[in-house]
Amino acid sequence: MVMVPGLQLRNIKARGNYRVAGFTGALTGAAANSDLVSFRWGDTTYDCVVWFLKWWWTTTTAFTAAQLNDHALYFARKFTASPSGGKDYKPAAGMNIKRTSYPSSLLTAFQISNTGALTVGTRTLDTNPVMYRGKMVAATPAIDTLPDLPNQFDPDYGAFWLTQDEGFVLQNPVAMGAGGVLTLGFEVAWAEVAKDSMFIADNMSP
Repeated sequence: MVMVPGLQLRNIKARGNYRVAGFTGALTGAAANSDLVSFRWGDTTYDCVVWFLKWWWTTTTAFTAAQLNDHALYFARKFTASPSGGKDYKPAAGMNIKRTSYPSSLLTAFQISNTGALTVGTRTLDTNPVMYRGKMVAATPAIDTLPDLPNQFDPDYGAFWLTQDEGFVLQNPVAMGAGGVLTLGFEVAWAEVAKDSMFIADNMSP
C-alpha cells in the first residue's frame, strides 16, 4: 500500500472510476474499536486508487451521559477474509460506474455496519490511524451531528494506493455509551488501474 502525494488521476490509465455512498442502520452499543466500515481489495491484476472518502454521523437518540463520539480510519493489510454482518455496498454489475462504458468494479467487498458492529474478518491493521474525527456529544439534545467535510480526502492531499489483499477499516476508538443511537454515513470513490502502473505525482491542483 502506497500513499501517493499530490496524485493527479488524469495521468493514469484507469479501467474505470467508481463511487459509492452508504450508511448504517440505527447503530447502537458498539464496543470500543469495533469495525464499522470495511473496504477490501483482492484483485491480482489491477490496483485500487482511493482518491476520495469522507464520513459523517447524526445521533437520533441521546446518550445517557455526555461522551466523545469518534471514528478512526486504519489501513488494512494481509486482508484475506472479509468481515460478516452489516450492509453490503459492493457495487453490483454495471452499477456505481462514473461512465456508462466502464466495466463493472473488481472490488472484493465493501461493508458498513447495520445496527451493530461488523464481525471482524482476517486482516492486519496498522498501529496508528491515517484519518480521525471526533466530537463531544451531550446527553441532550437527542439530535447532534458531525457534519461531513468537503474535500475531507482528495487527490490534492494524497491518494491511497491499494494492491492485492489491502484495504481500510473504520473503527470507533471510544465505546458507544448507554442509550445512544446514531446513523453514520460513508462515501468513497476510487479508480481501478493496471498493477504497478506508471503515474506522475505532483503537488499542483488540477
